[in-house]
Amino acid sequence: MKAKIVYVALALVLAFSLAAVIVPASPAQAATLCVNPSGTGGCYSSIQAAIDAANPAGGDTIVVAAGTYNENVIVSVANLTLRGANEGKSAGANPETRGSESIIIGGITIQFNDVVIDGFRIDSTGSSGIYINGGTSGHTISNNVVYGPGIGVNARGIEFSSSTSNIVVSDNEFTNWMSGIYVGPSSNNDLEVTGNDFHDNLVGIGSDGLNNVSIQNNDFSGNTAEGFGCSNVGTNVQAHNNNFYLSNNAGINNYFSDPSAQIIDATDNWWGHATGPYDGSDDIGGWYNPLGQGVPVSDKVKYEPYRVEEVDGGGGCFIATAAYGTASAAEIDVLRAFRDEVLLESTVGSQLVDFYYEVSPPVADFISENDVLRTLVRELLVDPIASLVEATETLWQD
Repeated sequence: MKAKIVYVALALVLAFSLAAVIVPASPAQAATLCVNPSGTGGCYSSIQAAIDAANPAGGDTIVVAAGTYNENVIVSVANLTLRGANEGKSAGANPETRGSESIIIGGITIQFNDVVIDGFRIDSTGSSGIYINGGTSGHTISNNVVYGPGIGVNARGIEFSSSTSNIVVSDNEFTNWMSGIYVGPSSNNDLEVTGNDFHDNLVGIGSDGLNNVSIQNNDFSGNTAEGFGCSNVGTNVQAHNNNFYLSNNAGINNYFSDPSAQIIDATDNWWGHATGPYDGSDDIGGWYNPLGQGVPVSDKVKYEPYRVEEVDGGGGCFIATAAYGTASAAEIDVLRAFRDEVLLESTVGSQLVDFYYEVSPPVADFISENDVLRTLVRELLVDPIASLVEATETLWQD
């Protein structure tokens, strides 16, 4: 009897041992790690410490509370999500009301695939706000304020190294950079840039080689060289439904040496004026618009047909947008109509609009961060002006 019991026990042990070998272990469950400046409540005190503790197999989410983090973050794990305090709240062309920020004083380097960065403010002290290593793919960078060290500093808001692919950049604000985004050469970028606000940079978007890129529904203003400039343009480079305001020195420049070079398909954009972009050269490309009063474009930019009014939901009215917390308020529509039909029809008015675009973004940023100030500006400044403009609409509207 005892021998039978021993044999049964040995058989059970053998069976369980075989099952452990044959049946793979269940993968570890994705975890959510937390970060706050004081490191309390079971959270880490730095973003890097949380990344270092994340599952190397990926899948974790790191939630970063509002506060200031002085660090250069290296994302050394694939399939990782970084969520700031304003996750899901646009900072771009259609900004939403944001709360206190998760501020990174430094920058972020992405070393592996499938990284999400959502809802931060990044104040860069180096050459890039976000640097994406070459050969990586699958990233989503959304709803961030990416603030640079100055347009005279060789620095980029997001810098893509060569051969990155399958990346979405949406609803971010890029300001005070030599280039808001710089994209390194790639045979297939598969890049989508949508809903962002590029203002007061030297260049909004720059590249030395693009293929399969979509630039849509962005705002470009106050960029002292150009909104979008690219050399070695490849196939399927498209820019549609963007607003290129008059405060840009140029809208889109295609830098090429070979007359057979690819065009940039830039139809259906607003170029700052109902007459379209200024194009004084008819030698290459087949488009010619010497009477256009909008921002200039280069050869090899296909801009016809163009929009005769601003893209719906676009920016431009920075202070009013900050005061109302939305770019789609009825009062802002009235102010836009007055700008387009009255101010932009005269030299003095156009200069006034350009000046407003130059000085208003930082003022708007300050207003948007204070609820009491937003209310005061809305009720004591913007509402009365909008009411006056609307009351006299029959005098100035076509």
